[in-house]
Amino acid sequence: MKVFRRHRGFSMLEVLTAIAIIAVLVSMVLGLGKRVKIQAQERLCKSGIDIINSALDQYFDQYSDFPFVAELNPDLTPIYVQATLLAYLDIEFSVAGSIPGAVEDGYASSEALYYYLDRKCTNSRKLIDKLAVSLTAGGRTYDDAAGTLLDLVRFVDPWGNSLRYTYSAGDVFPVITSAGADKSLDTDDDIIND
Repeated sequence: MKVFRRHRGFSMLEVLTAIAIIAVLVSMVLGLGKRVKIQAQERLCKSGIDIINSALDQYFDQYSDFPFVAELNPDLTPIYVQATLLAYLDIEFSVAGSIPGAVEDGYASSEALYYYLDRKCTNSRKLIDKLAVSLTAGGRTYDDAAGTLLDLVRFVDPWGNSLRYTYSAGDVFPVITSAGADKSLDTDDDIIND
């Protein structure tokens, strides 16, 4: 007479099924975590832009105008170049200076906006001081002919891209734009102040 012994444990099929279920659950949790992170970054960006808008309101209350107007391309789109930023700084310091880098620079409007809100209006400065450290960046230095160094700080979004400030004569309010998570301006992913 043969005696069959009963083996205790899981079959290979049961183990593989359990591993597959765990893998599906882990991928769902990771995907959800990534989406939550992107949503948090978008909320941080929107709140930063709201603070900058409030600082612009304070600036307007003090000066009855917004910081500066963009130069226009031939197709009437606003542009900001280093030369524009240098012109504002040169007026401030009454001497010609230089900023290392290319002639046309995506940082110029963000640096100039930060400069004006920080240096020209006390109430604006109080507001932008409340911005998260991750929403500002520095790195370039303005060096005037007299040897005065000015660290240029700029507004950035949570993805590290410079915010774009555009204001043209006749506009009701300036437009502040973040490139968003895709890091490309003028796409559907952009975050723009309302």
